[in-house]
Formats: sequence, C-alpha cells, structure tokens
Amino acid sequence: MITVMLGMNDGKYRPFETVLFNKFTTGYRHILDTIHAQVPNARVTVLEPSPYDDFTRPPKFAGSYNAVLLKYGKFVCEIGAANGLTVANLNAPVVAFLKKANFDSRELAQTLIKDRVHPSPGVHLVMAEALLNAWHAPSLVSSVGIDASTGAVHAENTVVDSVVLEGGLSWTRVGNALPMPVEVDYETLGLALRHSDFTDRLGRVHTIKTIGW
Repeated sequence: MITVMLGMNDGKYRPFETVLFNKFTTGYRHILDTIHAQVPNARVTVLEPSPYDDFTRPPKFAGSYNAVLLKYGKFVCEIGAANGLTVANLNAPVVAFLKKANFDSRELAQTLIKDRVHPSPGVHLVMAEALLNAWHAPSLVSSVGIDASTGAVHAENTVVDSVVLEGGLSWTRVGNALPMPVEVDYETLGLALRHSDFTDRLGRVHTIKTIGW
C-alpha cells in the first residue's frame, strides 16, 4: 500500500504560477510511473493536499493560498481517476472542520493549524477519517440485539453466548473490534470529536437492545 501526498510546498506559498504547477504535474507523473514500473502490484492512494489555513485568519494574498492548493488537488483527482487509483480528499473535510471550529471559538480554532501548514492531532484525526472513508472502512464496530423472550441473538462483528434468561437477562460478549481510542487530553482532538462525524462514521457501537422483556 502506497499513499502519495504532495502540493503544500510546491506552490511556494504565493499566487498560482503556471511554471510551478507544470513542474508539480511533471514530477507527479514521474512518481506514479516509477511506482508502476517498480512495484506494479502496489495499491496506490493519491491524496489531495491538506489545506493551508486561510479560514481561521485572513488570507495573505487575494484569492488565498488554499485556492492554489485546490488547483493542485484537482489535478491529483484527475490523474488518480485516469489511472484507476483510489483518491482521498484531505482538503475539504479539514476546511469544513476549521470553519465549524472557528465559528465556535476563533482562538481555539487557530491552534488547529498553528503555522497554517502543519496539522495538529485534531486535524490529523479528521484527515485519517477522510483516508479511511476513501478506503471504504466500515462505520460499525459491533452491534447486538437480544430477544429477551426467546434468547435469540442477532450479532454483527461480535460473538454473543451464555445467554441466560432466568432471574434476569445476562450474556457474554466478545467483540472482533473495539472503537478507536482517542486521547482527548489534546484539546484539538476534543475539538475534532465535537465538530466532525468521526465517531458516527468510524466508531459506531450499537447499544444492546432487548425486546420482549
């Protein structure tokens, strides 16, 4: 598995320039051609570049540098589609996150990408979700339903046994997976969980439902 993300430095942090863009596209094609020649069986995912933060503070020039990165990302999307590669958009989800966080607290939002370039742990979480979505990662961790009148069990991605109906309802459950643990000690991770759908999209554990009780 190979992932490729370029773009942030390639535009040189200034308005769009065709010469720089052409250098980027030529180099990108060379990278993909080299991968295809040397590791033809590799699964390749190309990533549209993560954003430059022109959202929690004013852009440094008219049009904004992130708009330049969007042009680079459009090329990545097109070459990925042309070559049958998986494409993950790491720009749009982070921009949406920045805007939501900025509406909540401008001061905290500016800690998400302090230097406008390098993501904090919270932004990395949002980017990870975007990549896992591109890979069609399942949203369900596990789900259990028990009919308390018959003891019938419906389980997904977990094993339920030792169901006892007498004197109450009890059972044993061993899951094939657990929700991803997130260290909320990092303030930016707390922001990410609050302003994104990470948990719903990738960490759903259905509450055990008992019917017929």
